[in-house]
Amino acid sequence: DDHRGIRAGETTIATVLKQQGYRTALIGKWHLGHTDHETLPRQHGFEHTYGSHGGCVDYFTLKYGWKPDWFRNAEPLEEEGYATDLITDEAVRYLKQHKKKDPFFMFLSYTAPHYGKGWNEETKELSNILQAKPGDRARFKHITDTNRLEYAAMVAAMDDGIGRVLKTLKRQNLDKNTLVIFTSDNGGDPRYGGNNKPFRGRKAQLFEGGIRVPCVMRWPGKIKPGSVSQQPVIALDFFPTFAALAGAGTSGYSLDGTDISPVLFQGKQFERDLFWRLPNADAFRRGNWKYVRTGKEEMLFDLGNDPTESNNLAKKKPELLRELKQAHSRVVETFK
Repeated sequence: DDHRGIRAGETTIATVLKQQGYRTALIGKWHLGHTDHETLPRQHGFEHTYGSHGGCVDYFTLKYGWKPDWFRNAEPLEEEGYATDLITDEAVRYLKQHKKKDPFFMFLSYTAPHYGKGWNEETKELSNILQAKPGDRARFKHITDTNRLEYAAMVAAMDDGIGRVLKTLKRQNLDKNTLVIFTSDNGGDPRYGGNNKPFRGRKAQLFEGGIRVPCVMRWPGKIKPGSVSQQPVIALDFFPTFAALAGAGTSGYSLDGTDISPVLFQGKQFERDLFWRLPNADAFRRGNWKYVRTGKEEMLFDLGNDPTESNNLAKKKPELLRELKQAHSRVVETFK
């Protein structure tokens, strides 16, 4: 992976917002290139950067196994501390330095609760390891499963950090004019303490447990507290939504997402197809109907009545299965 990453010609939402006068920051994990200069975040719209360029780090040594991977503005950085706390500290510093008149976009990308990347000096091997602070681990003595305990403690550290960030927003009088979004990039991995129940599947699968994630949004005075939307949205929707809120045009960009601000502020609903593809799996959603292929097995689920994907209706509704399968094939062809 040393020479893979975001292509030089790709445009990020950070670039668009920067052109609109926003200050832009990436704090935490990047994972879109970590060696070649043109793949680093400062080449893609982020003025201030801090954290790891790779996919994960040892939470205590701040290394990818043996290789240092901790930076501020692309310069190697040696620090002591726990990665989750250091990421929070940087976010708080950034907000305290912020001038209220300047709009900002901060991508706060915690590595937690992803496993850390350890290194065995004797065997010269990398290892995936859950890494919590002893004090956080002590808060969950009632959990008997070792992985679940470690995972809970890592989540608690992130949760504490998010609390600090929200308090800082309020103290800086920024909270009422800031949209905050908390979400995940994929479902949990049971091998490393994750639990997606009652949904089927896990990270790197296209069942709901792999792709249905929490998404919480907060904007005092704009989003009604406690409101819930059943509108399916996808992370690709953030680009056009942020651009619309910032008054930035998106003509000339090839965007796959949809502006969901009417959903957030007016409670509106809309329909569209969603699709996913992995090397050996496909999924396609239209309304509540979802087509899933894993290997040679093809499945059809009614998520409205069966969100846990327990009842395969492929044999009962072959025509609908064929329709969704063909729709998936057509949309995939457009991306070749």
